[in-house]
Amino acid sequence: MKWHPMIIRWALTLRAHFSFTYTYMRSSGFISLPAEPTLKTYTSYRSFKYGIDNDNISLLSEQLGSKRSITLLHDEVKIKEGFFYQKSSGELTGFIEIGSVNSALGNLETGIDSSPKLATHVLCFMARGILSKTCLQVAHFTTNCFWDLISHLELNDIYVRSSVSDGASTNRKFIKLHASDYRKDEITHRAINIFAQHPRTIYFVSDVPHLLKTTRNCIENSHGNCNSRKPSAS
Repeated sequence: MKWHPMIIRWALTLRAHFSFTYTYMRSSGFISLPAEPTLKTYTSYRSFKYGIDNDNISLLSEQLGSKRSITLLHDEVKIKEGFFYQKSSGELTGFIEIGSVNSALGNLETGIDSSPKLATHVLCFMARGILSKTCLQVAHFTTNCFWDLISHLELNDIYVRSSVSDGASTNRKFIKLHASDYRKDEITHRAINIFAQHPRTIYFVSDVPHLLKTTRNCIENSHGNCNSRKPSAS
């Protein structure tokens, strides 16, 4: 069953205020309502803010201890029109303010959607310790703010040694922007970390598992699977 976001929103509100009534209505069989595990996916989450997560950077700094070197991983993540019910405040929150159930019902009745539009993708950054197993999400953006995040990490004495990303065209273009840092390199694979206390090199590393997966998919789709890469008969 795929539930309309408005139904999820209404079910969360109903269960929050009348838990017994919601359980009774669902078990009666008179009306189909989302199951508890479905609603839990919208309530079990960690609060976060758009942009740089300073709380997580502080936590990262504590967990790293004396092993301050990290690798910064970043990838584009597709997002949906998601929202979460926050028990502490009773609010439904997401990437934007989603409004009330009544306004959603009004939009459905009139056929006019007056709600703001969501971004379809975000750029997620995760820090992983080189000398430790520490791994935390430190930021997410709807645009690339790579060096802004680097400056925040370096100011907290967290040393970014390398950056890992897949072979997307946007990532390749971003790396090529730093060709002037080391003009003698035949292939641009590093840049000067100007935000370090003593300027040092930050290396750009390709996401090897992603490259292997892409190679596998290309081969698989050329031979009898979905044939998406097989030349046409014409």
